[in-house]
Parts: sequence; structure tokens; C-alpha cells
Amino acid sequence: LSLSLSLENLLSPVCSTDCGNMSKQSYRVCFCFKRRFKLTVAEAPAEIKTLFDRYSENGIMTVDQLHRFMMEVQGEDKATKEEAGAVMESLKEFKHLNIFHRRGLNLVAFFRYLFGDINPPLLPSCKVHHDMTAPLSHYFIYTGHNSYITGNQFSSACSDVPIIDALQRGVRVIELDMWPNSSNDNVDILHGRTLTTPVELIKCLRSIKEHAFVASEYPVVLTLEDHLTPDLQAKVAEVSLCFHFECEPLEAVITVIANDEFISVMLWFEFGFLSGVSRDPLLI
Repeated sequence: LSLSLSLENLLSPVCSTDCGNMSKQSYRVCFCFKRRFKLTVAEAPAEIKTLFDRYSENGIMTVDQLHRFMMEVQGEDKATKEEAGAVMESLKEFKHLNIFHRRGLNLVAFFRYLFGDINPPLLPSCKVHHDMTAPLSHYFIYTGHNSYITGNQFSSACSDVPIIDALQRGVRVIELDMWPNSSNDNVDILHGRTLTTPVELIKCLRSIKEHAFVASEYPVVLTLEDHLTPDLQAKVAEVSLCFHFECEPLEAVITVIANDEFISVMLWFEFGFLSGVSRDPLLI
């Protein structure tokens, strides 16, 4: 039974919560006004209510009952009563929502627990046990989008810091949107045709090279959205290869790829064409 997607994580990046009413959510529109929408996910579904009734008494789930739920339903065979108590303690921070009961969990608090970070979808102790030698297309991949943006996608700053953070969390796909800089002699990373402030491509590549395999040994895929002129495209190709292969001769590069169990970095280009520029494909 999968019960572990974080409700707070889903909502908090894009909206502000009306803490007094779990069934409503307020969204800021164009920085000017708010719209309030009813949340269909805020109320526990019937299946969760049935589970709660089975492991509670008089609307309250005690530490012992939560411990039994963790072992019998969640499959945490080695869970201790102390760990169940820690779950109870973690929910005290929601006292202002009137969901915490000193004797145990009510239905709303139990629902919060199921969708909270304290109840992850995979146990931290789980190791990779699948066959990892199949082609890359056989796997679901932890993917980032506009990985360089520090805040909203219209007016925030672009930086390598979110990229580093993503790689340290195990993200395996990093997206960079490449645009000519103001003098058209170098490459900036930014969300095009917005008010976002750019970061240099070279800075992003340095950070990717340094942090790519801190959290995972598996391949990093760079998706490069290309809005460059041909001369800057050639510059990116040269810089990218030098960063990955330390500017070794082509023969050495081919040998490295042939001998590795898998290629450690892949480049995926998404092309955008500028008006008046040749549409011939870029060969690397």
C-alpha cells in the first residue's frame, strides 16, 4: 500500500497554505491578487478512513496502535515503539491546526503523517537491487526541469546553486537553457524571454562536473536547450567535451567510452533556431 507522497512538498513551492482550512488553497496570480481553490486531496479518502478505524479506538490512534500499523501495513517489521512515538512528537508542530491530540493521532493527524516526510515512499536503508545494465531508456529517471532557477520562472535569479542541490539529492537529469549573452560572444543560462538574471554556462558546467556523482554513481544526462548561433554552438561543443574528458585526444575519449560499464555523462540537445540563421544540423 503506497501512502507516502508528501502533501506539503507538492503544494508549498507554488502556493501559500490557508492553515486554518485544510480543504482550501490560495494561489497568488501575477503578483497582484490571490485566488482560492477547493482542495480535493485535503480530506482523507475512504480507504484511509477504513485503515484508521481499524487501528484506532474512539477516533484516536495511540502509540501502540500506530506501532502495529507501521509493522502490519507499512511493512516496517523492525519498527520500534520509540519510532512510533517519534512520529507522534513530529506532529506536535501542527498544534496550530488543531490536529494534535495529547493521547494520540486523530484522523487528520494520521493523514498528515502518511503524506509527510517522516513516511518516505522508500526506506532509507533500501539499496539498488535491480539490473542496472539495461539501456537507459528502460528506467525511470529522477529528472529536473529548468534546474538553474532559484525561484519563480519569471523574475528570479539563475544560479548553479540549485543545480548543485539537485545533484546532491540524486537528480540525474539537469536542464540548461542556453542563450547568447548581451554581447553575443559567450553563452548564458537563463529562462528565455523573461526577467530572470543569467548565470554563465561555464559556471554551471564546473558545478556539474564537481557534484555529478556525489549522491549517485549512475549517469548524468544534460539536456541543453539550444538558442545559440552556430559559432556559439561550436564553442559549447568544445567546452562540453573538454569538461567531461579533460581535453584528451579523440582516440583516448573513444577508449574511455568503450571500457566503461556505462557512459557517465550524456548530452541531449534541444534545438531552437534564430531567424536568419542556417538550419543545418550541428555535428559534434
